[in-house]
Amino acid sequence: MMQLIQDLLYLLALAVPAWLAARLLVPRQTRLQAVSDSLLLTVTLVSIPVFVACLLSRSYLSTGGILVASGLVTLIALFMHWRLRGDHSVYQRLFSFEQGCRWENGILAGALVVFAIFLVNYDRDHFQYGCINGVVMQSITVEAARPYDPHGGREPGTEEDNAPEHEDWGKPGVRDMSETMGLIDVHGTGQRLGTTAVIAPFVRLFGSFGFRLIYSLLPVLAFLYGIRLLLAIGVEVRLAIAASTLALINPYILKILILDENVMAFCFATAALAILVERGHAALAGIAFGAALGIRHIDLFFVPAALILIGRNYRASAAFLAAAVVAALPCMLHHYATYGNILAHEHFVDEVFQWFPHSLWGWEFNYSGLLNYPFHDTWIRTPYNPFPTLLYYPVNLVAHLGSVLIAVTLIGSTVLQKHRPLAWAMLAWIIPQFLLLGTLENWMDPNKMGVIIILFPLLILLLGLGLQWLFEGKLKRYLRISILVLLSLSLSAASWGAGLIATQDDPRFYIKYPNVRAERAEYLQSEVSSVTQGNLLPSMDLLQQYSSFEPSGRLTSLAADFLDRAFRRPAEVVEESNAPERLVSFDLSTPLIGRQDFARFEKGAPVIDTRAKNPPTQLNGLTAWDGLAARIRVARDSKHSVNLYLSFGKDGLADIYSQTHYSMEEKERPDLATQTTSGSEFTLLLQVGDHLTVFETVSMDEVLIYAWDIKVGADQLEIGRPRKMFHN
Repeated sequence: MMQLIQDLLYLLALAVPAWLAARLLVPRQTRLQAVSDSLLLTVTLVSIPVFVACLLSRSYLSTGGILVASGLVTLIALFMHWRLRGDHSVYQRLFSFEQGCRWENGILAGALVVFAIFLVNYDRDHFQYGCINGVVMQSITVEAARPYDPHGGREPGTEEDNAPEHEDWGKPGVRDMSETMGLIDVHGTGQRLGTTAVIAPFVRLFGSFGFRLIYSLLPVLAFLYGIRLLLAIGVEVRLAIAASTLALINPYILKILILDENVMAFCFATAALAILVERGHAALAGIAFGAALGIRHIDLFFVPAALILIGRNYRASAAFLAAAVVAALPCMLHHYATYGNILAHEHFVDEVFQWFPHSLWGWEFNYSGLLNYPFHDTWIRTPYNPFPTLLYYPVNLVAHLGSVLIAVTLIGSTVLQKHRPLAWAMLAWIIPQFLLLGTLENWMDPNKMGVIIILFPLLILLLGLGLQWLFEGKLKRYLRISILVLLSLSLSAASWGAGLIATQDDPRFYIKYPNVRAERAEYLQSEVSSVTQGNLLPSMDLLQQYSSFEPSGRLTSLAADFLDRAFRRPAEVVEESNAPERLVSFDLSTPLIGRQDFARFEKGAPVIDTRAKNPPTQLNGLTAWDGLAARIRVARDSKHSVNLYLSFGKDGLADIYSQTHYSMEEKERPDLATQTTSGSEFTLLLQVGDHLTVFETVSMDEVLIYAWDIKVGADQLEIGRPRKMFHN
């Protein structure tokens, strides 16, 4: 009970100044506008200035500092309300509303449902202190490892820095307990600090539960502002609710089980767009945009769209830009102090900084990354990706959302033409951003396909307009339905046809990442088939791309997260099991992908006994397909859970641990036993009821790791479809 009371007080510390400020900026609001604007300020108004103050003072975020800032903002806002009260009381200023739409209470109830869905959807099992969460910890505790400088002290951009082996992140450095925060001027954070500014105060106040809380609040922001966006252009309220819901409750969004900067940027950009289309307070839109820009810098292309929507109101334009600068200040300060340029980008200075020559119509230049045609002489794709990025994005969208929903958006795009300023604004934002994203390769990491989510405000817009045409269009109903069916079938056919497109994998990638083994046809075929099913409806398979959907397990995880706020979770004591034993043999003579026979029951002696009484074991000396050197590591982490890690060639094992220094590192196993064998097969002793997860490393640099879930039954092995490890 005390924990619940404390949580409520901390929430009020963020929400009360937000409500006061929202009602101060826009005194005449509907209830929907007041709630959504207050939610926007709840996650920005106190959080961002406090984080900026900590950056400049090199101080770790503290609960006291956040509460003091909240108190100051509250007092100032109350004083302003009192000064401006006129003939009304302060209470009337704060709690009187304009007439809203007739479904307003239903919308607010729906927001609670969205919050609950994402609160349960968050999967603690996939949590790790990687790019996002690790930097959050660096901002709040000296126990977190300092950022690792990938340049090794060399000057970024120099010739000696331009070598593949220099893109080595090494191991985390342990801080001296007297060190200050120091995030303002360090290389190697691997993260845009706008993300940290939004998340870290919640984590400071709510412990590890803060990660789940902010993960659940931001989709509510997108839901409410998505509805406001559509209502502002005349979409009927029920259709606006449906469109905003579909843009959030779909496999593309729900499969992302932990905090993700693309989803965060989408939520803030939706808020900015809705406020501008409503002709609302430009500074409020600027705060939302600045937060999105600090999270995903490529959202800079939103600026011309915003200026088109604002029009010739130069005061509003100035207010929008000034507020955006303030909200994006954490990144700007870091860029200037670390790189000497506020327009620098962490990804291309600290993460993929090795140059490669490119050219465009005779102009030759070096670029830290791999660009596709026309900057390269041929059209290529990243190895292990089914298509070049420019094609992969639309094919992936159809695969996730289904051809019917995409058909609705295509219909909506024709209706958008009638809203001329908005249509021009969307073109100014979307086209350059999509073309830039479409030329970028070396994106093997699965979460990079999620970058397109930052453009999902357009999805809300087009879904709403498309649904409005389908239900209220001037054509006869049977013609509208016929057009939808024809478009849907055409998109499904195009999806199937895309599977016939063959593109050469990029040979430069293997130079940039020399540990990555050459792609084989089995991997390409698996990736192509996963996104060219031609499904009419959203894909349940892709919903479970990273984790199987088990509601009871998610609810248990939610309860555990709420009750235990500790950042470090002690390893589970592995109990002995009396379940019957089974020998399972694994065959590495051909790739595991696309097979169901790589594991089978066996007779004879096991190579590795995985029962609880035995230590984790590493087996070296195996030979896999194409003569690849292979090694495995197997460990029982709970009574019925066993993990098997596979590595081929020089790349590492995906046995990663992130609690010791709140950073990604290979797990330390002091009791690890080592064995050596030969051949392409090995046998494990498992027990009936075991859940074995097999992790196959393709690239640790780009974090492409396949995973299979295997359930050991008395008479059979249940081998699941290959999934991917989600990393962030």
